[in-house]
Amino acid sequence: MSTPLPRGIEVLLKKASVDAEFRELLLADPNQAAASIELELQPVESAMLQTLPKEQLATVVDRTEVPLSHRRAFLGTVAATMLAFITGSGQSPPHLLAQAGISVRAVMERTIIPKVQQLIADTMEVEVASVTPATQIAINEQAWFAFRREIYRLFDVRMPLKTLKTLDTVKLLTDYVIDSLDGYGGIVSEPVRLQLERVRQQPEPRPEPPVFSFGMDMLR
Repeated sequence: MSTPLPRGIEVLLKKASVDAEFRELLLADPNQAAASIELELQPVESAMLQTLPKEQLATVVDRTEVPLSHRRAFLGTVAATMLAFITGSGQSPPHLLAQAGISVRAVMERTIIPKVQQLIADTMEVEVASVTPATQIAINEQAWFAFRREIYRLFDVRMPLKTLKTLDTVKLLTDYVIDSLDGYGGIVSEPVRLQLERVRQQPEPRPEPPVFSFGMDMLR
């Protein structure tokens, strides 16, 4: 099954397909194009657009179709209106990249794997060239907390520390990040999807408050 196209990228592609000026802006600077229509891209969406070669991005735009009934919305300047037309249809987003022979999953992997490798290299204080998909993540207990914060900062993915510790290789962590991101669930089997939902719903255990020991003389 193909991975669905992220909503933010779909908005940009459809807007560019009906607006020649916006098309040029998107090809020149995807982040500026998004900002011009008040569209907040997720970090991974922004990285995907930066990773995709300009020639391929232009091909995808040229193959993108917008129904006549939607064209007025995509000729506008507010992304919220465009998103309403996409989400209001009740249909899965079309696999525009797949139609151009580009795998969404492959683009995401090219985007996420280097970031995970760099994060692991920085955390473990090793050369990034030595970090492979099979590299074991070996860090101390305190480093896991900082590691989890960085994953949230980079990919906007939250997870319990217990879950993170089971994802002890680059490949396992990358797969989890991709499968957890909103809008990318097309490749996830139902049991895995339910497991991810349970993980998201489980509250983080609160750390125990520090215990201070006072001598009896101090209490008198």
